[in-house]
Amino acid sequence: MGCGGTTVGPKQGESPTNWRGSEHHPEHPQDPPVGTRDHSSISLADEAPAGGCQSEVHPVSMDCGTQDSRGTLEPLANRVISQHLATCAIDTEATDAAAFNADQAAGKDDVDDRIKHLVRVLENDTATMCFANATMVALAWITLLCQCLIPSKWMFGYELMRGLCQWNPLPLNLRVFQPFLWLLFGEFTVADLAVQQDILEFISFITDRLGPTFISCSWCTRFQHTTKVSHPILDSEKGARHSPILLRFINYMDLQCSLADLIMHWHDSSGLCRAGDQASSCIILMIDRHIETQNRKCPQKITLPTDFISFPFFADDMGTITHIPFRVAAVTFHLGASPNSGHHRTALRYRGQWMVYDDNRLPDVVSNLADDVLCNLTTMWLIKPSLHAVRTLDRPSEPASSASTATVHTAEPMPSTGSRDPADRPHIAESSDAAGPTRTHDPPGMSEEHKTKKQKSADD
Repeated sequence: MGCGGTTVGPKQGESPTNWRGSEHHPEHPQDPPVGTRDHSSISLADEAPAGGCQSEVHPVSMDCGTQDSRGTLEPLANRVISQHLATCAIDTEATDAAAFNADQAAGKDDVDDRIKHLVRVLENDTATMCFANATMVALAWITLLCQCLIPSKWMFGYELMRGLCQWNPLPLNLRVFQPFLWLLFGEFTVADLAVQQDILEFISFITDRLGPTFISCSWCTRFQHTTKVSHPILDSEKGARHSPILLRFINYMDLQCSLADLIMHWHDSSGLCRAGDQASSCIILMIDRHIETQNRKCPQKITLPTDFISFPFFADDMGTITHIPFRVAAVTFHLGASPNSGHHRTALRYRGQWMVYDDNRLPDVVSNLADDVLCNLTTMWLIKPSLHAVRTLDRPSEPASSASTATVHTAEPMPSTGSRDPADRPHIAESSDAAGPTRTHDPPGMSEEHKTKKQKSADD
């Protein structure tokens, strides 16, 4: 994929920053150092034929040891992919693998010999594309987790999504990628890419233009749902299928809040009773941090759940509420004072950690999102926790033989009574495979004589 078949200018593929270099966006705080590996370079001229981009030679630093020749580029690329990019295997048991066009976009991971797609790094050679790049990285990741990289799941733009998820370690430049440019007309045009845009507006535009069937953010109030009547006072109290659901802060002056609290505040169970009216595999939530009356940005920290988060939906025509569990699979965040300036990045939940994507460079891997991220969250991408998705989100990479026997627990829909978040429920540990009697821990300070008598009594 890449940018093959397009009219390419002489500067295509060049980026203003190094792949992991120190130069970066003016308003972006310096990233912490990640590793001290030996950095080698792979030129864009060496990109695989399926990736396009046959432009002038431009070094792209990769964390992969010493430089190999063109003849050994593929093994080198596979090592880089498995170590540094978010990958997702094709679930052949749940989906027809042939529908994924595996011979064109997927590749085999050398780590576990599985056929996978990945989320490619995106270039930003104008310093204005970060809003689009952050959006497309998040959209690509939930597409893979939901096993929806198939043409029937998209109204338009399947070629764009296939290019974003192609098994290719080299970066993709959306600014010259024709399947992306074809979609830019009407509210957003190619000329708009030269200026920083509001990511919330762009997400609404691009998801509506692509029309993914597995995303639905449609919602309304209980009155509208049960009566099917559109009242003028409630015209603003409903949401379109592909427009992210806006969550408002409970109190702008608070230092922090939780995502569960924001959802329940939006739900307003004893008032308007808002809820989703079309359950789907994915929903998008957004936070508007701009305080218009004060012309500043709200820096309130939003804590995310470590496992499941519930979202209210209407279960029937009578307006009964059911809370369906989701997982936070991706978030975008904005570093800067204005929505039309600063810098946007994306963090993907991957193998029990967070992979933080940025323009022109390999993503950073962190165990927990820092306050700089949580205080600047703009969107949260939630998916239903299928077995395949949970394995990708939570479990470290492991050989195919052991992964096939692993047991993954997913949550059932929560009962309609109560609004308690599943993340607050006590964790149930997996049972041990080892046989034998179960022993309780001895209290601290117990003598060895007491322990011996206690064990002998238990054996009798």
